[in-house]
Amino acid sequence: MLSKSLSRAGTLLLLQDCKATLESQAARNFRKSGARNFRQSGAAAPLAACPSAAWTGLGAGRREFHASSLRRFSHSSVLPASDAANGSNSGAKTNGSNSDVNGSNATLGARIAEVSVDAEARTVEIQWRDGPPSTFHMVWLRDHDRSPATVDEHHQRTIDSGAIPLDMEAVTVTSSPEGSHLHIKWLQEVAGVQESTFDAEWLKRHCFFSRLRSSQSQEQSETWGVEMCERLPSLAVPYDQVMGSDAALLQLLQNTARCGLGVVSETPHDSKSSRIAAERIGPIRHTFYGGWWETKVLPEGHEANIDSAYSTVALPPHTDGNYWEDPPGLQIFFCLQADPKGGDTVLVDGFRIAEAVKAKDPEAFEVLCTTPLAFQHKDPENHVVAIHHVFGTDASGRVTRVHINGLDRDTLLLPPAQIPAFYRAWRCLQDVMWDPAHQVVVKLVPGDLLVINNRRVLHGRTAFNSSSGRSLVGGYISYEDFTSKLRVLEARSQKGVLA
Repeated sequence: MLSKSLSRAGTLLLLQDCKATLESQAARNFRKSGARNFRQSGAAAPLAACPSAAWTGLGAGRREFHASSLRRFSHSSVLPASDAANGSNSGAKTNGSNSDVNGSNATLGARIAEVSVDAEARTVEIQWRDGPPSTFHMVWLRDHDRSPATVDEHHQRTIDSGAIPLDMEAVTVTSSPEGSHLHIKWLQEVAGVQESTFDAEWLKRHCFFSRLRSSQSQEQSETWGVEMCERLPSLAVPYDQVMGSDAALLQLLQNTARCGLGVVSETPHDSKSSRIAAERIGPIRHTFYGGWWETKVLPEGHEANIDSAYSTVALPPHTDGNYWEDPPGLQIFFCLQADPKGGDTVLVDGFRIAEAVKAKDPEAFEVLCTTPLAFQHKDPENHVVAIHHVFGTDASGRVTRVHINGLDRDTLLLPPAQIPAFYRAWRCLQDVMWDPAHQVVVKLVPGDLLVINNRRVLHGRTAFNSSSGRSLVGGYISYEDFTSKLRVLEARSQKGVLA
């Protein structure tokens, strides 16, 4: 039984009374009867309990956040602040002779050691003082010049890239004495520009092969399983700091980008305060569930009872809104009232699941990356359908998003010959997802605001008693608004102007 003092702390509490020994039988019961029929019966659901931990909650030990102490990191799906469109530090004067209009980012460390030109291939190769070389095509370099004649004050291109000659040639290609910039004098004049200057750090970060290597290695160490139970306290940022400091807000956003999870602790116990905190990230997305919605038990026949979330049944781990072409980016949960014996929140890292499936059965992984699945939501007023892959990948084949929801999966449309392979892959996915080593079970209590990257992290719940009055409020925030705020605050942090 959770202690009364911990419940009052208003922080995430570990589920300590659900033992892993119950998982096997509970999982079999769940799969036989289905999520909708699985009821609270001692073992809330077929979920692994977090091990007992020597901490009392995320609100304990308040921390101060300062811009100077923030650790910058990148995420595979979140470009760093200077990588936003027009992030190049090439610059220009109005007469076409370039100077650095955006300020130098070269302080981040990239330095050019040597430059060479392949006239036949029309490429420039840069040897860096550290790391492998980078190669850039002349047309690409001219296309990414940031002269006022090429890009306006709104960071929008003013010439058509098709106007750039495919036989672009350089008269001279040199680096600055300190190696912080690349200078090019062009043979052809395009849009009044005959000289371009590029920031070395920007070039190194945007080299295709550097991007490919980075995309293959980034964030692999950041995926998590049951061990996240012990890491959750480090993700908590107090409410008053999030509301009063952009540095604290940036810490919350970076946690969410890195781990797929963020926590705001010590939030006042009312819906309005939690909504205001969420809106520090971005505007709340309005759907047919409303804007800032409340999830509580609703009677059958109630006009708002359009989803199993409004019942007391256990819900398997899933991502939300797969029946939309653009599923929610972030999902926010805030606890108004908890059930002391049930209704625990289940979290699963979809990126870790993808890794595990690929390691266990590469063919199953490939099937889940390439098979189109339809998802639907249908109620008296709405019928939406969208198609996604279970694992969405980028050009390098790395998983960047997940779409998993067995409850909302629509009719499977595949040729008969492909059916066995799909169901084998789906069974592999379910086996990995239900592995206790991949699940984190926590209890949200009043004061806890949980931020989830819905493109990555699955959430579910254990069954609970309707008489408990369990109630969560929350909403959706678009991924674009999330990454926009992250880039803006990171840029301010780098400039030392973050409040």
